[in-house]
Amino acid sequence: MDSNNCSSSGNSSSNSSSNSNSSSSSSRRRDRKETTAGKKWRQKGDKKRQKGDTNGDRKGDRKGGKKETERRHKRRQKRRQKRRQQKETKKETEKETERETGEETVNETEKETKRRQERRQKGDRKETEKETEKETKRRQKGDRKEDRKGDSKGDKKNTEKETEKETEKETEKETERRQKGDRKETEKETERRQKRYIFAQQQEQQQQQQERQQQQQQQEQHQQQEQQQQQQQQQHQQQQQQHQQQQQQQQHQQQQQQRHQQQQQQQQQEKQQQQQQQQQQEKQQQQQQQQQQQQQQEKQQQQQQQQQQEKQQQQQQQQQQQQQQQQQQQQVLTLCHSVRT
Repeated sequence: MDSNNCSSSGNSSSNSSSNSNSSSSSSRRRDRKETTAGKKWRQKGDKKRQKGDTNGDRKGDRKGGKKETERRHKRRQKRRQKRRQQKETKKETEKETERETGEETVNETEKETKRRQERRQKGDRKETEKETEKETKRRQKGDRKEDRKGDSKGDKKNTEKETEKETEKETEKETERRQKGDRKETEKETERRQKRYIFAQQQEQQQQQQERQQQQQQQEQHQQQEQQQQQQQQQHQQQQQQHQQQQQQQQHQQQQQQRHQQQQQQQQQEKQQQQQQQQQQEKQQQQQQQQQQQQQQEKQQQQQQQQQQEKQQQQQQQQQQQQQQQQQQQQVLTLCHSVRT
């Protein structure tokens, strides 16, 4: 019975040790995962420190990490606001320059048309003056020839009148031609101005479309950055939760180890109690033997009575031993049951 009980207790202790080994191996794996995740997180923190962000990441303070993320978010917002302001100022300056250039081009075209008209008018005047001078010289030569033949005063008057009429007709024709040419040029200039105006409007529309597209792209980038920040915060929260879970598991393992130690202490105490009981029994037996020897020496005459008493004592001892064995068996069974639980 004792050997079976001991073997069962040994098996239970081996099972408990195997369970503790498996739990320790799982905890080591989790610790390794934690160390890899922590290394990556620390590497990110080191890179950011090199840029100038020196905070509580060196000691692994979670609060410092949250403060750093908030500061970085504020810095990014400030940079975005500056970029938007710069882009808006650039757009406004470009629009102003375009308006000024358009007004300058219109003014320049008007000035050029006026200059051309003035030059043409001056050229026309010079040409008419030259033609009139040539005609007068020719007529004077003809008049001289006619004067030689005898036509004097009346011919001169007629020639003067004719020359005046011809010059007037020629001047009228030239003015009509010039007016027609000026009209054509003005029409061409108006067409050019309209084309320029349409081209400028098209450019403005294209710029507006580009600006809208840029704004949409910026909004999408801003949304993507916000999503990335949210993901980072979620990852940080997940890491905190994992760390808390690992701490809880470690506490649970420690509690199991403490229970195992308490069970071992109880077993040792029970073994000590058994040993003490055995020693007390041996002492009692020795005392009884000594008393029997003394009684045999003193009372040899009362052997019969003593024999009867001895028989009774032996029976009592057997009963006591049986009772003690039964108690021991019950104690061993209770111990095995407690170990299994």
